Amino acid sequence: ALAEEIGETVALAVWGNMGLTIVRWVESRRPVNVNLRTGSVMPLLHSAIGLCFATFFDSPLLQRRVEEELLINARAEESRGPVTRAQLDELTTDFRKHGLSRVAGSLIPGINAFCAPVFNHDGKMALAITGLGPAGLVPPNWNGPIPAAIRAAALDISRRMGWRDAG
Repeated sequence: ALAEEIGETVALAVWGNMGLTIVRWVESRRPVNVNLRTGSVMPLLHSAIGLCFATFFDSPLLQRRVEEELLINARAEESRGPVTRAQLDELTTDFRKHGLSRVAGSLIPGINAFCAPVFNHDGKMALAITGLGPAGLVPPNWNGPIPAAIRAAALDISRRMGWRDAG
């Protein structure tokens, strides 16, 4: 339903045994050249899915992987993601404020994405729901219709899973 509403590709991801794994992929109605599919394992610090988990998922294992990826980013000549904890903290603060993460072409050039957390009955992040598409059709604007629809879908699924907003 979300893919139909926004007219773009939608993905669901969970924390799997190999990391952040796409478990459902719904293509947009128009051709988009993206080399991701069900089963793809996503990077933590330069994908909307990874940054959503880094922001909202509470796990010591995830935090160890974040530290490893920060070290890798710091050693790289060019990094598509944050290279220091301070840079990551600045991003996650912004993402918490907006209730979802975003990337603008950092994973796949020309493709923007927004990703919102879905919480279970215990208030823990259970999965992430992402919408992505060409930058010209999915601008990185926090207040656009696509991020609003993704936030609303994540909230609806969270409530169906028994989550209750404390606020």
